[in-house]
Amino acid sequence: MTVLLGKTTLTTPAGREGLSPRVSYGKGTEGFSLEWTAPGVAEVTLPVTGDNNVRAGTFVFRMQAAGVLRHVKDGQPAYAGVYDDLNVNGLPGESAAMKTSDIPGVLQKMFSGEGPGWLQTMTISGYSGVSHFSDASLRQVEGAYGAQTVAGSGELRLNGTMPERWRVSLPVSIEYQ
Repeated sequence: MTVLLGKTTLTTPAGREGLSPRVSYGKGTEGFSLEWTAPGVAEVTLPVTGDNNVRAGTFVFRMQAAGVLRHVKDGQPAYAGVYDDLNVNGLPGESAAMKTSDIPGVLQKMFSGEGPGWLQTMTISGYSGVSHFSDASLRQVEGAYGAQTVAGSGELRLNGTMPERWRVSLPVSIEYQ
């Protein structure tokens, strides 16, 4: 299941301030945690509320996330896998980033034909911090980001008896820096 998809709709002539996306999950949610446990994969824990908004337990699942930064260098497109260097949790840090060879296929599946055309043909060479979307030395900047649940990874952990109705939500915040 898709959690979040994002792509640039226009090519930006150069990197600039305000272009670096800061994706955050669970902001301000008590009992929330997100820990990067494998390359490009996080374990997410969310609080579950039951009847009368009483905390009833937790919902734990794995989420896969990846991003790519595209720019033109010496007349040729260049692609970099994106990692978090802005101290937010929407992407892993460099040490837990998805393998560059896996990113194209993962993003192509997530976007299922709805992504930028270059997503189908890109070859990623190396990594770049998400802050580089603001790098004024980069030309013709574009990007794509995707996050999805890992199928079959969800687990509902209840504190007591099963409530008649239970609810869980994942707050998502996107800011630009």
